[in-house]
Amino acid sequence: MKKLSIVLVSALLAFPFSCAKKEVPQVLAQVTFIVGEAFQLKNNDWAPLQMGGSLRENDRIKTAPEASVDIQIGESLVRVKESSEVTLARMYKNSETGLEENTLDLAVGTLLAKPKKLAKGDSFSVKTPTAVAGVRGTMFVVEADPARDTTIKVMDGKVQVAKRIPALESIQDSTVKDSEVIKKLEEQVEKSAVTVTENKECKVEAKAVDETNKKVEKIVDKVEKVEKAQVTEEKKTEMKKELQQEFQQAETAKVIEEVASQKSIKTAEIKETPANKELKKEFETIKVAEPVKPVVVEQKVVKSELRLKANPGNASIFVNGEMAGTGEIKMELKPGTYTVKIQAEGYQDAQYEYEIKSGETLEKLVALQRPLPLNRLRWNLDVRETVTSVIYWGMDVISATNKGMLAAINRVTAVKRWERDMGSPISSGIIADGNVLYFATADENLHAVATYDGQVLWTQKLEGAIINNMVPVVTPLEVLAATARGNVYSINKYGAVNWTSKLDAGVYETPMLANGTLFVSGADGMLYALNAANGRQNWAADMGSKFKFVFANNVIYAVSYYGAVSGLSAVNGSVLWKKEAGESVAVQPLVLYDRIIVAGVKGRVAAFALANGAPLYVSELGAQVRNNMTYTDEAIYVSADKTLYALDRDGRVQWNYATQARINTAASITGNEIYLGLDSGQIISFNRFLVR
Repeated sequence: MKKLSIVLVSALLAFPFSCAKKEVPQVLAQVTFIVGEAFQLKNNDWAPLQMGGSLRENDRIKTAPEASVDIQIGESLVRVKESSEVTLARMYKNSETGLEENTLDLAVGTLLAKPKKLAKGDSFSVKTPTAVAGVRGTMFVVEADPARDTTIKVMDGKVQVAKRIPALESIQDSTVKDSEVIKKLEEQVEKSAVTVTENKECKVEAKAVDETNKKVEKIVDKVEKVEKAQVTEEKKTEMKKELQQEFQQAETAKVIEEVASQKSIKTAEIKETPANKELKKEFETIKVAEPVKPVVVEQKVVKSELRLKANPGNASIFVNGEMAGTGEIKMELKPGTYTVKIQAEGYQDAQYEYEIKSGETLEKLVALQRPLPLNRLRWNLDVRETVTSVIYWGMDVISATNKGMLAAINRVTAVKRWERDMGSPISSGIIADGNVLYFATADENLHAVATYDGQVLWTQKLEGAIINNMVPVVTPLEVLAATARGNVYSINKYGAVNWTSKLDAGVYETPMLANGTLFVSGADGMLYALNAANGRQNWAADMGSKFKFVFANNVIYAVSYYGAVSGLSAVNGSVLWKKEAGESVAVQPLVLYDRIIVAGVKGRVAAFALANGAPLYVSELGAQVRNNMTYTDEAIYVSADKTLYALDRDGRVQWNYATQARINTAASITGNEIYLGLDSGQIISFNRFLVR
């Protein structure tokens, strides 16, 4: 068996700050036994783990080869095996009821869990990148391998195992999470759970979970667009009604049902192998130490009050780690020192220590700072070749290099799951559809490669290369691509050519498909409109020079290399309006809200009204923009030389992040994660928002 790594759950101190009648002792997590070398993450650096040391919520631990660590949480024990990494994610004890919630977040590795006998209302669970195991018994083993497959072995009792769906976990907006469609998805995930009993094991396959997550992501995206739409309440009600109708249709409803029916959890009897026999014996060596019993001194106290108001008004306020309210709180407290933390999306977290004196009312006004700096690097992987394309797919990052190396990299651990040498530089961008990657190489071949293991499914020879990071257009039935020799192809999903069309000039920009028409930008300055069913030309319009374009609202918005910005009818190519951007443009424009965003080679970002081309704003970044822009609901992301900028819809810089080399790819963004490829051979991952 390969050596595995783990993430373990954090220990939380339960602070009694309300009007509880009886003081409840703190729940302590302690290191009770260490073999070999083990480490704890402190101040962004790994320090040796100390025998007998205390652990807190969100502490991370890792073990070296041939090492192990026992951690006691109250009367529950876990053993972190060799080459493992563990985060203490959730440990909570209710100060009034004494009920506990413990969660171990397992990234990769092996973990032996021996929780205490749970009372009604207690919970003890282990999460891996692909599974969630809820304890109904007393002894079990969790293994998460580098390929993200999870194996759970139950030695005694029962464990409830469900798929872990990141697309559902990452939802932060309460209106999105409370929507009927999302609740239906969560119900289906619960239905897919499997109960694993004594002497049985189950395996959760990452490939199947990724398929489920991909489908869920698309549904969540639709719900978010409706819930976050900046429209009137009447219009939003109408949009919600349309969304409900869509999800009641047979095909879409089938997708939701498939979330529960995915065959991703397989159960079997635990094999009587020497390794499994040793695991059972090992549980006998995991013993509960005498719990730490803090001395509780009963004394009569005079209550005091804390009054705190936060700006913005939607900020969450935590007192000693427990949620106390939103925006404004008034709390009666016992005298003492309290830790107050205030959080709001898009703002810098604030944390203060307040001393509350007997009989005192303490009033505070706290204003959070914005913008939130991006100063937390998640990881930096050196692939030793210039990175030409980076995208995310499921729990992986897919990267391509100028020497033809294609790789799938785990988004959490930065470990390569697979790597494939294509034998020729990858000249196009990469696009993922379902479980397949589509891209082209410099030897004039178009490839379809499986996302889960890098296997080449088919290769089609082309006349001409697909260059400049152009990407194919992928539909449910075909792949549409154009080459530098002016050849346009329709290829079915099995790699056979449906039709070809020859243009009068080469193609250096990604085509776009809309309303059954394939729009293609020719190097001769012509905009070609082809019938997507057969490749025949419907019409062509002379733009006067090379150009890039985007389609929206049945209009083609084009930007020439020399800076002319135009709006053209998608019906016949007639010019609706034309303006000047002021400098040469080398990246594809964006249509966002009511405007088109254009980035020039000298670092000027300008916006023009979609209706008539009226200039709206100009922002100067001061360095060359060579990669396509991307955007989320919060910001537009523009890379200028070595720096990534986040701009708001009016072009104001919200934050910037400087890298050690020139950025060579567009920013790939999912949730809080941003991925960039550098020409120095690094792939970097960092957080959009500061994570503490």
